[in-house]
Amino acid sequence: MDKILAKILMVSIIGLSLSGSVLTLSIPPLFDSPVSDVSKMITTGSAVASIIFAVLALVFRRLFAKEQLAKK
Repeated sequence: MDKILAKILMVSIIGLSLSGSVLTLSIPPLFDSPVSDVSKMITTGSAVASIIFAVLALVFRRLFAKEQLAKK
């Protein structure tokens, strides 16, 4: 079970970093005068994905820590 939780935590941290980088790259086009709906959707989607991955990483880290304490 430790390996599964560790892999899930790793995936959520990687997802957080990837969605954060997409969010960082999608902010500058918003300041151009013709803002398209696609760039707004990409920015909103990557912001939501970042929040979801951050919460998942925190939850799985706590579960992993509890399981480690239970084994000792």
